[in-house]
Amino acid sequence: MMYCFDETLYMSMIIFLQMHAAGSLLVGYT
Repeated sequence: MMYCFDETLYMSMIIFLQMHAAGSLLVGYT
């Protein structure tokens, strides 16, 4: 199954990674 790798998917992936990194940082601080 193939799908078009558009900018919306790329941006959502970047936002997800940033949120995950921020969450791990918050856990590290506490």
